[in-house]
Amino acid sequence: MAAHPGGGPGTHSQRSAVRLQQHLSHWLLLYAMSAIAAGLAMGYPWRDWTGSHTGGIGTLTTAAVFLVIYPMMVNLRSRLWPDPGATCGVCCWPWPTTSSGRR
Repeated sequence: MAAHPGGGPGTHSQRSAVRLQQHLSHWLLLYAMSAIAAGLAMGYPWRDWTGSHTGGIGTLTTAAVFLVIYPMMVNLRSRLWPDPGATCGVCCWPWPTTSSGRR
């Protein structure tokens, strides 16, 4: 088996992730402003269509907000997950602890 020119087998995906992160950190504001401008440019001429499809658009907006916010909330609380063997000492249910082991 030939050796990977950049190192181990996982390095290509790691480099790709770093390149994507750098690209987005540089251009994300422009992408967001462009999306807002495109929405305004398309939304104003199609006001009648938008008005008649408000329910569906509202549902799509709720789903989009959920898909953006929920992963952040799950990640925020992940440090409070219980340690595999920790119990409260009173019953057999796991006791929530922080990553440092404090209760």
